[in-house]
Amino acid sequence: MAIGGADPTNKDLIKQLRIKSGAVKRTKNEYEYYQKEEAQQRQKVEQMRAESKDPSDIKQQAEVLNETLTVLPDARSRLEKFANELQQFLDQKVPGDLDLSQGGDLQTLVTDAQQLLKESADHLPA
Repeated sequence: MAIGGADPTNKDLIKQLRIKSGAVKRTKNEYEYYQKEEAQQRQKVEQMRAESKDPSDIKQQAEVLNETLTVLPDARSRLEKFANELQQFLDQKVPGDLDLSQGGDLQTLVTDAQQLLKESADHLPA
């Protein structure tokens, strides 16, 4: 059977690739969410200060911002870990001569995983 099909030798490879890609995708989305939340919280705190709001309200909002700032490094490190695991999996388990133009399950997953790694690289240190 073709390499990209769902023959028994590729089922485990496809399953593992889906799991690893899913972990990267979820963590990337989580990280992007926290980045947006950070920007919104910063803007809100600045707006409250500009409007001379009650100091206790400003302090409470600043604490929300600090919580977001504490979560960001963890989300980034998990994204880096999962992206590295996915890259290693692709390098070690996926045949180097795989024809990605065939469009089978494996080829599609490999192409998607490569795109996901490119998108994740924008959030990771070089």
